[in-house]
Amino acid sequence: MLLLHRLGIASLAAALSGAAALAGYQPVAAVSSTIPISIAATMTVSTSTIEVEFPVTVTCDDIGAFDSYVYVHLQQDQTGATGSGDFRPLICDSTPHQYLVHVFADALVFHDGAATASSVAQNIGQNLVEQSGSVSAPTTLVFGKVDDPATSVTSSTTGSTYNVTIEKKGSLYGKEITGDGYGLARIDVTVTCTPPTTYYSPWLTVDIEAPNGQGVLTGSNAFNNPPNPQLVCDGFGHRYEFTVFAQLNTGPPGGFTSGRASAAAYIEGSYGSPQWPTAPNADAVATIQLG
Repeated sequence: MLLLHRLGIASLAAALSGAAALAGYQPVAAVSSTIPISIAATMTVSTSTIEVEFPVTVTCDDIGAFDSYVYVHLQQDQTGATGSGDFRPLICDSTPHQYLVHVFADALVFHDGAATASSVAQNIGQNLVEQSGSVSAPTTLVFGKVDDPATSVTSSTTGSTYNVTIEKKGSLYGKEITGDGYGLARIDVTVTCTPPTTYYSPWLTVDIEAPNGQGVLTGSNAFNNPPNPQLVCDGFGHRYEFTVFAQLNTGPPGGFTSGRASAAAYIEGSYGSPQWPTAPNADAVATIQLG
């Protein structure tokens, strides 16, 4: 009898323990496999006609992702202009976040007016857990000012934190023998960066894309001689002159010409063109006047 009594007490204790565990159990909310995306009804096209500011809003969940991104594409039927870009990583906390993707023209310049915008987002986690979404919608391009400095951008390579501002005026040098173009442009960029926390040296790449008739012409200082200016990262602002060489161009005008263009700066990255997929989303963008 004593043994049976003890077994009964043990069974009752186990039952009570299980009931308490169930009472404290909080079910985990199911994660949707679909990512909501919304695209702005109007977008700013730079007066250079080269670059479009593409705002896109994405809502994704924290699934322990090892990669997350939003890709955007713009097509303007009236001009034939297209451009793409992406932004990564995304902030995934189940609330909407807006991202500004700098879209540079692929081959033909943009104009104000109607365009078709599309976007795809993915949030990729472990064990085949994934969220994705896509959307396409009409939008209107409106000419406007583009001046987006980089603010408090921290590099994962050096640990330095950057503020980058592109000056609005550029100079042309190296007149081409044929045509009206110039082989290089020089623009000033003001950089404030903190001392690196690793043995890597901080650096910056600057690209320019400019109209070339109805087409486009790009240039970069990424792989040129003279090399990138050596940055002084002491927490104070310093102005640097970047020399940007025009890409080889057989058609007129054969190089950069006087007028508006778009400049992009990339923190610790080398890209020969601001166009996607050659380059990721720019850290700083500005409309500049070459002359």
